[in-house]
Amino acid sequence: MIELVHPDDRQRMGESFGRLATGKGVSGVEVRIRGKAGDEKWVLWEAVPCLDEGVFLATGQDITERKHLEAELRRALTSRELEVH
Repeated sequence: MIELVHPDDRQRMGESFGRLATGKGVSGVEVRIRGKAGDEKWVLWEAVPCLDEGVFLATGQDITERKHLEAELRRALTSRELEVH
């Protein structure tokens, strides 16, 4: 799975896997992954370990649109600040 994660986000994902390995849950982790078509998607994921079974249960939510809107808002605010000054 780590190969699907954007290189800049792999350390954060690795740290999350480390938490799971020690029996701790993971919440609110945002990483970029490559989609099936090679496109980049943002995913918000949470996971809990099941150490007795040697697995973890995880959910992921596609937040790509939200991340694009946040970037657009930042650009608009920056542009407005430049106009004011």
